[in-house]
Amino acid sequence: MKHKLFILTAMLVLTTLAGKANFQKLEGNSFTQFGNYTLTETDQITVVNNVAYKVWHLNYANNNETFEVLCAPGNNSQCCFIVRSNEFEIQYSRNEGNFGANLVDSKRSSLKKSLVMKHINKEQLANQKTLTTKEKNQTEYLGLVACFVPLLIS
Repeated sequence: MKHKLFILTAMLVLTTLAGKANFQKLEGNSFTQFGNYTLTETDQITVVNNVAYKVWHLNYANNNETFEVLCAPGNNSQCCFIVRSNEFEIQYSRNEGNFGANLVDSKRSSLKKSLVMKHINKEQLANQKTLTTKEKNQTEYLGLVACFVPLLIS
């Protein structure tokens, strides 16, 4: 009986560790004042308007804030990423063949627009309306998001 309990416990621990080992970690240089970034996949799901978003954590070497990146389900041609912190949120999405930044629409927003606008560089927001017209995979989109978010924060 003790052996069976030990084997079951060991299998549970190994299964848990194996599941966590599959999480991705993406790293790179943002080429901004925030420096290098790390995007870490989590097992969290956030539901917004009956849509389940996969959560990634975004950290920068020269910034103490952790951003949540919510990834909407769907294919790369319909992708949507919402980047949030305590006083900031922005949406990067693919729309009509263009991938770029917009304010988070009111159905998905968790912050008041007036608060967000205090922390957004409006000129950069206009510049980031189209970052690319080529379809990319999720990893490439996440890299774009990580490199361009620091430019939006005023």
